[in-house]
Amino acid sequence: MTKKQMPAQRPGSSEQGVRTPKVFLDAVRVKLGITDFVMDLAATKANRVTAEYYSRRDDALTQMWPSEGVSFLNPPYANISPWVEKAYHESEVGSTTSVLIPAAVGANYWAKWVHEKAHVFLLNGRIQFVGHTHGYPKDLVLLIYGPHPVHVAEPWRIPGYEVWRWKP
Repeated sequence: MTKKQMPAQRPGSSEQGVRTPKVFLDAVRVKLGITDFVMDLAATKANRVTAEYYSRRDDALTQMWPSEGVSFLNPPYANISPWVEKAYHESEVGSTTSVLIPAAVGANYWAKWVHEKAHVFLLNGRIQFVGHTHGYPKDLVLLIYGPHPVHVAEPWRIPGYEVWRWKP
């Protein structure tokens, strides 16, 4: 019996500068009860979702993240681990960050930096990034990292999992 092999992976081969669609961002704002994000943590001038943003040159992984409001992060998917680790550590000092990434539940970083550390919205409905003709081919999640007060009005501030049919 021959052993099946997985197809070769191509790390870093995916498009890294996509723009998140307004319809999804609007749905997130409503879900979180915010009027806008305070900062986009991994953006370019062309794909930022708010006026304040960190570019590649700014290197958000070495910066302090805002402790007021909610920041947005759609990190480069070629190397997600340092981004979710940073989001977790920043939540420990008061930052709240929404992170849009593929649902890679089998990845080591998921077990270490997502599970029981973030509120995970399992997105029901594909996201079609700006400039693309089809939805992203993999399941995506929106992670919410933030301080976890004892009494909360927003259940998304407590680590856990929730299926979210986000499309209007």
